[in-house]
Amino acid sequence: MKDSLISAGVLMDEKSSVSFTELCKLHYFSETWLIELVEHGLFQPVAQPIEQTNFDCQMLHRLHAAFRLQRDLELNVSGTVLVMELLDQLETLQAKLQVLQRQIS
Repeated sequence: MKDSLISAGVLMDEKSSVSFTELCKLHYFSETWLIELVEHGLFQPVAQPIEQTNFDCQMLHRLHAAFRLQRDLELNVSGTVLVMELLDQLETLQAKLQVLQRQIS
């Protein structure tokens, strides 16, 4: 019989948050990695020190995207944050383009 991986998820609404410690335990993120992401500017921590920050759904989404980028593209923390910033800029520009396209049509 093949070994299988069973993973569990937690359903969160927009108002839910997860503590720094819970985030590390539930998502297998290292504390050092999270701190480095904050130090490199991926997001601003809500509390100082970061270990007292509660992470909302939007922050979790960004962390998972950063994790996948780093894992899949073998990026270091600086490269990961740079790619995330460029993706944010691209999203902003696409939204502005859609507004302009609606105005001229």
